[in-house]
Amino acid sequence: MEQKFTQVKASDFVVVFSDKYKKKIIAKVIEIDSSDAVKLEIYALPSSLEFGRQPYHSRFELVRTDINIEEQRDSILKVVQVLRFQDYMKIAKQVKEESPLEEVTDENLDDFHTFFFRQRYSDTTKQCIPEPKVRCICRKELNPDEDFLTCPNPSCGEYMHVGCLRTAADRKCSECQAEFAPKEIFSGMKRTQAQVAAHEKEDEQAGDKQDEDEKDALEPIKKRKRPDLDSDSFIPAKRTCFPSIKDDKTALTLESFIVQMKKESEQQVEKQNMNNTQKQRRGTKENFAYSLLQGAFETLEDDGKKLLEAMGWKEEGLVPNIQQLYEFCLKIATQIESGMFIKFEQIANPYLQKYRKLLPAFRNPENQELRHSILIGEIEPVKVFELTDHQLAPKRIQLLQEQQKQKYFQEQVIINQPIHVIAKSKKGDEVMVLNSGDLQMVTSHDHTENFNQIPTEQRMLLDEIEQQDAPHMGDAPIPVEEPAPEQVQRELIPGLTAEQQEVIDGLQKWSVKALTQKFADRLELLKGKTKDHFVRVTKEMAEMYEKKNAEAKEKIRKGI
Repeated sequence: MEQKFTQVKASDFVVVFSDKYKKKIIAKVIEIDSSDAVKLEIYALPSSLEFGRQPYHSRFELVRTDINIEEQRDSILKVVQVLRFQDYMKIAKQVKEESPLEEVTDENLDDFHTFFFRQRYSDTTKQCIPEPKVRCICRKELNPDEDFLTCPNPSCGEYMHVGCLRTAADRKCSECQAEFAPKEIFSGMKRTQAQVAAHEKEDEQAGDKQDEDEKDALEPIKKRKRPDLDSDSFIPAKRTCFPSIKDDKTALTLESFIVQMKKESEQQVEKQNMNNTQKQRRGTKENFAYSLLQGAFETLEDDGKKLLEAMGWKEEGLVPNIQQLYEFCLKIATQIESGMFIKFEQIANPYLQKYRKLLPAFRNPENQELRHSILIGEIEPVKVFELTDHQLAPKRIQLLQEQQKQKYFQEQVIINQPIHVIAKSKKGDEVMVLNSGDLQMVTSHDHTENFNQIPTEQRMLLDEIEQQDAPHMGDAPIPVEEPAPEQVQRELIPGLTAEQQEVIDGLQKWSVKALTQKFADRLELLKGKTKDHFVRVTKEMAEMYEKKNAEAKEKIRKGI
């Protein structure tokens, strides 16, 4: 034994019989000193730790610990391979086929060669990190011992349960939405050699029994003789699926046998579908219950009285243990899932989409108030699925959304008043009334003043349009006299220089009246563009006006 492992070196993984723990363990060699004492880092089986083996733990899964021990070199039994999770998933199917079906324990560790790990256990905090990633459409941790498929998208690499893909409506990857081939889902899985041998044995036993039953059922059947042939001839008169039967009792037996086989086949398919549905619903309830259990501990610390009242707890001076809290959370989770199933009637896309919205909301660390409201009964469990995305969001997000909404309504007021525009047609000039509204960007402080000014500005705009577009004799337009530059009256502000006054004059084109004129000009394009387009354009011009106005005031303030 000692000669076999003389080449063991640091960083090797070995199976060693520990004198300290009196059992076989797997450990990583850290250091070997001159006295053949080996310093080891333990990689423990999940069943040997406080939390025990979880549903997502594989038979070949280990948990890396920070526990170091020293053993003698001659206690090493075997060198094994311990991989990281991603590396192990590449050969997981091969390992399952080559390994026996028995459970991995401390006693038979040296019967296996390949293991893997994905978590680290701290002996100080008694916790494992990190938490296993939830995968697939069921949002559960992946157990490599279960049948799974890898996403066909090479850049994704997500793992999906075969059972979930068979029951899902879209059969797509939960991460990148890549679609799996039906052939890969339903017939791509291979059985292990041990499973093949066991199934062949069962089929052989079932076949022997079926042969005996058919022999008993078909014993009275004889081939009909043809009258024109010798009595020794037993050639049937006509080739059919079944030989002609004289015994009515035997014919009825065959007919009932066929009907029974069809019925059993239909029942088996229906049972399989029902089992998949029940499995999906059970997983939904359990995930909801685990998420609400976190809220139960939070509520017990902050407002335990209401929680105990909701539970119907009658033992004064005592608090429920974790099992009792979980049963209460599972009861509420069952009501939530029942409401979803009654609403959507089947495990299909709407059901799964609602599940994917509710579960992250329940698990969100900031969503303590939502869990609290559900547990104490403020929100009826069967109506939880009716909550909107805004109601499912944490309180901080809800307040932020409300502030943004209030700010938006303070900055924008849409005044819905008809606008009269002169439109040219074959009949001549017509007045067209558009109810799209006169859009202005105003603050809540200026809203009343601008509202009173709008009708007058519209009339002025109508007069200008009529003067410019009115028809004249001979279709020749009448020239309009434009005032000379020196005749333009400007409102001078005392104390301003000519340069500052020029800046103020340049801002006049961004006034409310000018914006209204620009908006009216754009109404000619109403057939090709939407109301939202005009709202956006008007908003951009108003923002530009505010910006230039602020720049002008700042320039004046610095100049004065």
